[in-house]
Amino acid sequence: MSGASILVLEDSPRTGVENMQIDQQLLLTADPWEFVSCKPSDKIKPSILVRFYYWSEPTLSLGNFQSIKELEHAEDTFGHPELASIPWVQRKTGGGAILHDQEVTYSIVIPSDDSGVALSGKGHSEKLYRAVHESVVAGLVDLGLDASLSEACTCSVAGGKEKDKEPFLCFHRRTPVDVVVGNHKVLGSAQRRVKTGLLQHGSFLVSKSPYYPTLLGVGDLAQFPPAYRGFQARGSQDACRNWQDWLEGRIFQAIWGLIGSTKEIIRLNLRDSSVRIP
Repeated sequence: MSGASILVLEDSPRTGVENMQIDQQLLLTADPWEFVSCKPSDKIKPSILVRFYYWSEPTLSLGNFQSIKELEHAEDTFGHPELASIPWVQRKTGGGAILHDQEVTYSIVIPSDDSGVALSGKGHSEKLYRAVHESVVAGLVDLGLDASLSEACTCSVAGGKEKDKEPFLCFHRRTPVDVVVGNHKVLGSAQRRVKTGLLQHGSFLVSKSPYYPTLLGVGDLAQFPPAYRGFQARGSQDACRNWQDWLEGRIFQAIWGLIGSTKEIIRLNLRDSSVRIP
């Protein structure tokens, strides 16, 4: 057993600005206590932070190098004017735009400190990315889905004109480590590393959104027990919690595969906590 600990942050639906601000502040400070009113005298200093969160309304999060103006001209968003009517927020991570609606969003923060978890340093970010996605693939296969890592790549050559043809939406793009079920991408993640640590966050698509119904989630691609149906990202249905618990288990398996079993798992409820936006 390693000396590492995992702190799980469970959150209520928030706006896009709040969700991105929390991820950013956790990456820069690794201090989850600034988001809650009750601050214990012996603050927990976790080795790894894992946060699960939702969106208070359908929201587009744009990759760090994207512009909202691209929405009007991209081939994969042409004919979907309703996308222009929903809120959007800019991520600090790269990649394509994500429509956050019927999904579970996760983030993992590994601080760069003396905790002994050497996953935030150079060369380890790819291991974490691949481990999480491979764990999700294995779990989906156990559920009877035709899941795998994508072998395709829509990435353009840096500086090339092909960039203009790259899909605007993340779930239309492919990298060799994306999680797909058949031809449908169901999990996309992105990373950012700074001096204080490593952030990885991603979107696990559970079911299609009425704003873009051709992007299918795992619930649209297989028959699941009633407890996993009727997912509503902004509701309190059992299906929401069941998929979150399932994804949590896959993430834990990935982390344990990299560093061994952890010393403890601690939970902190961020629900109804105010967020101070600078």
